[in-house]
Amino acid sequence: MIKVIDKVSNLKQYFPLNSFSMVEWKKYICDLVDSEDNIFIKDMNETINTGKYSFENDFFPVLNNALSKENEINDWAKTFQELTLDLDDKLCNDFGKSVDATIVLYLGLCNGAGWAISLNNNQYILLGVEKILELGWTSKDYLMGLIYHELGHIYQNQYGILTKDFNNNYDRFLWQLFTEGIAMYFEQVLCNDINFYNRSKEWLQWCDNHLNEIKKDFWEDLAVINPTNQSYFGDWVRYKGHSDVGYYLGAKFIHYIMKDNEFDDVLSWNIEEVKKAYQEFLKN
Repeated sequence: MIKVIDKVSNLKQYFPLNSFSMVEWKKYICDLVDSEDNIFIKDMNETINTGKYSFENDFFPVLNNALSKENEINDWAKTFQELTLDLDDKLCNDFGKSVDATIVLYLGLCNGAGWAISLNNNQYILLGVEKILELGWTSKDYLMGLIYHELGHIYQNQYGILTKDFNNNYDRFLWQLFTEGIAMYFEQVLCNDINFYNRSKEWLQWCDNHLNEIKKDFWEDLAVINPTNQSYFGDWVRYKGHSDVGYYLGAKFIHYIMKDNEFDDVLSWNIEEVKKAYQEFLKN
């Protein structure tokens, strides 16, 4: 069963002056997930430790901007409740079963507009209002797509294999492409639009025009890719001037796989099966 928590309507209780404080944020997040604040801070620090970003210049302004949009966020809280009605029925209708998860609209530390994560042995989908605002994903369609995408990760985790530990970046990033592709496919099915992406028409047109080039470059980049030089996943990185190209490529990869496979079977693939499929994908 899917549960829903609104953790933004009470932001004023923790930030009365609409100004961010890490001390108050720790109190805020521990009221949601007790003693789990380090997971959020660690994730933030991984980005800062690349040397490309700082809390003062890149995180603090985004967090303060969110807190300044009190009325807008309160309106979102109402929309959030509307969008999450009957989600169990929607998943059952399209995929035959639902998931056990809690969806939370909250103020994060720029950990992502959407983040599927296990906390205290429970599955959460965390929707960060600070990143949603920064990215401009404020329409109902964008918010719904974001929710569907993260539900795709939860679905794979519960009915297949989502997380794997690899000792090399080659396998790690190929697996990330695979799992993000699964979530994109899941999102598109629920949206009843196989070309749905939370991006502009111009972005999609560019990706469509360069698909073969993107496929080839990603495969070749796997030999040298690492978390600091990858250019495929995240709104903060660029592949030839375009962000989030890995999500597009992942979706196209899964659509290719689905020509000859059942979705629930693909969820349990191992990395060797993914490699073989990508090599075939390259030829088509």
